[in-house]
Amino acid sequence: MMQSPLSVIPSAELLGAGVVRELPAEIALSAWEVLRLVILWADEGRGSTEKLFGRGGLEAALDEVMGNDPLGKGEDPRVPLAAVLAELIQPEPDEPLIARACLCMTEWALPRQYLVTGLAFSEAAAYAMPCARYAFLAAKLHRQYGRHLDADRLLKVAEKLAREEKDWETNIRVRLARGNVDLLHGRYEQAKALMVKALQTCKRYRLTGAVLGEAHHDLLVAETGLKDYPAAAEHADAAVGAYGRGHPRLPHLAHDLAGLWMEQGDYQNALSVLQSLLARHFHYDPVLRLMTYASAVRAAAGSGDTAVYTRLAGELEKALTQAAPVTVRHGPAMVDAAWGASIASDRPRLERWAGLAARYGAQMQQPEVMEDAKSVAHKPFAPRTAAARVTRNQGLARKTIAALADSAAA
Repeated sequence: MMQSPLSVIPSAELLGAGVVRELPAEIALSAWEVLRLVILWADEGRGSTEKLFGRGGLEAALDEVMGNDPLGKGEDPRVPLAAVLAELIQPEPDEPLIARACLCMTEWALPRQYLVTGLAFSEAAAYAMPCARYAFLAAKLHRQYGRHLDADRLLKVAEKLAREEKDWETNIRVRLARGNVDLLHGRYEQAKALMVKALQTCKRYRLTGAVLGEAHHDLLVAETGLKDYPAAAEHADAAVGAYGRGHPRLPHLAHDLAGLWMEQGDYQNALSVLQSLLARHFHYDPVLRLMTYASAVRAAAGSGDTAVYTRLAGELEKALTQAAPVTVRHGPAMVDAAWGASIASDRPRLERWAGLAARYGAQMQQPEVMEDAKSVAHKPFAPRTAAARVTRNQGLARKTIAALADSAAA
């Protein structure tokens, strides 16, 4: 029997303590039992479970999950747990169905701040259905919530599987993900090198659409960090075109494009794009809403619009209360907001937001964020003016706002 590439997953017994500890009592043991059964079944070759568990044992587990109350609709976690068990009872369990049910548990758990459960089931999905895309999704989620070592391990699995499957889109996304790790640590040259290779792979295999847009998008961020602003603008324009109407990454692109313009001193176009973004998007993603309000605070301060700055600062505080649990995006967002407070000479908010950035950086193991928070708290900052760039950037600003409007309407 071929060993699973995910065989280094922490044992279900080890995960069980965290799952049982964080979940409500009425679901905790059932969730842990299902997680344990999926890992054991996958580890034994994903075949018939009758000899492994005994049909009676699985039926008893299913009865326990179902309980005496009828299953609810939509957000009842017993539904995906029951789906897994019902499939494991079958003579030939359906691997994709089990994996999707595990991801339903992830979708249920993470917004409720059950991080151990959500991440464990994302990995169980990749364990049940060992393919590059499931492993990459698990890696991405682990990175998002600051589990860097597990994310690195899962990225290696995704990379290996992508090569074996000749899944070039996932192979490209793995390279971009590695580049984004370098970006988080300020290693812009290393990040750019990985992203350029990803873009070359897109061209080699004639890949277009979303994955091409992602490569250009990430290069926008890398070139901004390297202060090659003309190259960054070219990648931004290419990314807008590649994403097209309705792509879910368009709001992220608009946010990062605004960051480029603020680095150049063009706060006016940055503010117009960010305000367009806030008017139409992010109602579904509290972390991205937090990031956008933080950047908009900085743009309003740089534009000298005190009234808009004050209003957006209040909205940012509201967004902070809704953007739980903490992710690797929280710290950089609050650094952005702290720069805005510095520009506005708003000492109370500067101290609060820089303090939050430092705390989030420590929580997510991001020493660069902690250093940035310290820098903004103690270093006076004067916004640069860039009247020529304001005019030069207006065309791309209009194009981006139009794409956002189309995306919101789609």
